[in-house]
Amino acid sequence: ASGTDSQSMEVVLFPNPAKNMLTFIFTQTLSEKLEYKIIDITGRPVFKGFVSPGESEKSILINELSSGSYIVQFVYKNNVFTDRFVVKY
Repeated sequence: ASGTDSQSMEVVLFPNPAKNMLTFIFTQTLSEKLEYKIIDITGRPVFKGFVSPGESEKSILINELSSGSYIVQFVYKNNVFTDRFVVKY
């Protein structure tokens, strides 16, 4: 995922497809709090959380999500960027 300007954060999601755990790896250490939302294929938010300043990765349990495609929306420094992942059991 990437944002709209060259200074923006980039994120790698793995594994993809995921089963029980999804990890976000940020290309730079966060200097501000980052908010994330996982959205299902119908557009419904199913999970949300924050990553604290000083972090460069975050792992989350996704074992309650059904198999299927999801979008992760990140908000960081007033930039919004998204990426997709698949849950497969």
